[in-house]
Amino acid sequence: MAQVSITQLPQAQALTGQEPVPIVQAGVTVQTTTGAIAGAGALNYPFLTVGSTTGLTQARYLTTNSGLSLTDSGAGSTLQVNLIGAAQSLNSSPTGIQVKTGASTLTGVKMAVGTGLTVSNADGTAGNPTIGLSTQLQNVNALSGTGLVTVNGTAYSQVSIAGTTNQISIANPTGSGGNPTVAIASNPILPGTASVVLPQGSTAQRGSSTLGAFRYNTETGSLEVYTASGGWSGIVSGSGVSTFSAGSTGFSPNTATSGGIILSGTLNSTSGGTGASALTGYMYGNGASAMTSSTTIPTTALSGTISNAQLANSAITINGNSVSLGGSTTVTASTTSTLTIGTGLSGTSFNGSSPVTIAIDSTVATLTGSQVLTNKSISGATNTLSSIANASLTNSAITINGTSTSLGGTINVGTVTSVTSSTLTVAGTSAVPTINLTSGIVTAGTTGSALLIPVVTVDTYGRVTSITTASNPQGTVTSVSALTLGTTGTDLSSTVANGTTTPVITLNVPTASASN
Repeated sequence: MAQVSITQLPQAQALTGQEPVPIVQAGVTVQTTTGAIAGAGALNYPFLTVGSTTGLTQARYLTTNSGLSLTDSGAGSTLQVNLIGAAQSLNSSPTGIQVKTGASTLTGVKMAVGTGLTVSNADGTAGNPTIGLSTQLQNVNALSGTGLVTVNGTAYSQVSIAGTTNQISIANPTGSGGNPTVAIASNPILPGTASVVLPQGSTAQRGSSTLGAFRYNTETGSLEVYTASGGWSGIVSGSGVSTFSAGSTGFSPNTATSGGIILSGTLNSTSGGTGASALTGYMYGNGASAMTSSTTIPTTALSGTISNAQLANSAITINGNSVSLGGSTTVTASTTSTLTIGTGLSGTSFNGSSPVTIAIDSTVATLTGSQVLTNKSISGATNTLSSIANASLTNSAITINGTSTSLGGTINVGTVTSVTSSTLTVAGTSAVPTINLTSGIVTAGTTGSALLIPVVTVDTYGRVTSITTASNPQGTVTSVSALTLGTTGTDLSSTVANGTTTPVITLNVPTASASN
């Protein structure tokens, strides 16, 4: 038969899956169908294709989303995934913080700050950018508290406005509560050694009249003040008092004196004229006689000592007793009420006529001496009791096992010598009790069998009283037969033949075929 190539064969119709196809398996040529080949495992594995391919039901193909594109370079070449738009712009953008400047463009930028601020790592390539204060603002930030601030170059300091004592007063000197208020101090004392210039003006320029107003009148050439009784009145005229006349009464000499005024001579109360003829309400003392209306006041009239006799009243009366000035007396109580000494204190009643000494009575506690306290409570927190004898206590002993022992004494409680099932007996004089359990309940050593189950019996005190053994209720495996192999069935299976002394286990492994 002549050789025919595949291309020389007639064109096939649409495949139904039943068409026979020869294949080689393990060196042997066998037949199968087109449908069997289509369903073979090798064709069912998932794989990638360039696009959706009809007939390859398990195939996956690549697709892209926003920012990516695919370029197929053809069979035997590459399938390339490319960035587009803003993603592609980011790939070529310089380092720094990225800003989207258009629909598909990004560019790297750096942070910038204005005067008074600093920025480190402005483009963010070494971490987060850090914005800080300049040296001056850092110095301001370092200030604490509240108040006014001054600047000296780059250094800042807190200050407050200060006033001068008795001259200027300052309210809110630090400005922390609002604007500082500067005012003239109350009752000010003006500094300096030269002069103070007052407001000056004519009489018409006095302005509103305020009590205490003080000014210099340029018309009258004098200082003037406004008072409640006299309104505006001059204080001095010109440069001051230049002349003074004593008139014809009361002074000698009475001639006018230029410059300073010097009073001398004798004041005569009987002189004629309009002066007073009697010095009523005046007095003087010479230590000898009372002053009358005709008494001439000598130059030494205001010196010396005024005697009691020269006074209208020179004594006082206390409880009916007259006492002259300079004298002395003893004042006693005039009422019948007395000071009574109560319980706990000793001393006689006091009526003001004589001194009385009050002392603590012996019925209460004193600082020294032996006393008996009755119905008194003593706080242990603030008081200390010491050297209290046993005999002073209501109970001074304790009883243990029928033996009474005084406080401070010694007693031995004995030694545990034996223990029964329900009784613990203590005897002896040892300080450390010893407990002996009854022996013979269980023999020391190993009890039981390696092939049997141990049975342990305990009493109500938790002690082991006996150990026995019991047989295994599940039985004992004495022998196992060999595994039998078979080919029954279509899947792996096993069976066990029961009811025999030696169980038989059969494992069926079917022969491989199209259905097995």
